[in-house]
Amino acid sequence: MEQILNFRLLADGVENRQGKKIFNIYRSADVSSANAADINCLNEMSINHIIDLRSSSEITYLLDTNDINIMNIDIIGNGNQNLVDKYSANELVNIMNNLYENDFVNTDGFKMELEYISSLDGQAFLFHCTAGKDRTGITGAILMYLLDFEYEDICAEYLKIDEVLVNAMMNKVMAQFEEHNIDVDIACLRAVASVNQTFLDLYIRGINKQFGTVENYIKTKLGITEQMIAELRTNYLR
Repeated sequence: MEQILNFRLLADGVENRQGKKIFNIYRSADVSSANAADINCLNEMSINHIIDLRSSSEITYLLDTNDINIMNIDIIGNGNQNLVDKYSANELVNIMNNLYENDFVNTDGFKMELEYISSLDGQAFLFHCTAGKDRTGITGAILMYLLDFEYEDICAEYLKIDEVLVNAMMNKVMAQFEEHNIDVDIACLRAVASVNQTFLDLYIRGINKQFGTVENYIKTKLGITEQMIAELRTNYLR
């Protein structure tokens, strides 16, 4: 892709416990800057459905095409966006920790997203947020769990990120800090702009704390039935 950063097939080439691989599930950062060549690529891959996980405050432009259906599912709401004018880089790390351990665990957004994915009946789709790493990363982790991948492979997929994207995120946030005359801690800023095993571990810790097990979380919070899991595996593994 030319303008869509962090684009890839979910768990590309990795086999699950039954030796099967994912197909027709793609992930990326924000797609709104896609050019004509990118849209042609999406069409060639039969990606006719895009799930946009951003909040309304983040959406300044939507992909303009009649060939692709766009479903917006706000995962965390406007309250957790645009916090640079209120917090230091160190505090942003704490906010990220809370995002994973509490907000992601308690949101109804992932349930809505999975219900929508189940309704696609195997059609190719792309899911994304702004950076394609946090809301998108957790979506990928949940899908891989449902599709019966080893946890180490789920972690490896979560930790993949385009360094061009990380640098772009850092530059954007640094500019915001400078605009508000806030000193920048580069190490903390990189932790916020990138991905970190600690974040995923906090998500699992939050699940275990509130639901006891991942299985209980999947069934009670996300409302995923055995039939839905079976259909997902039939539709998106080969």
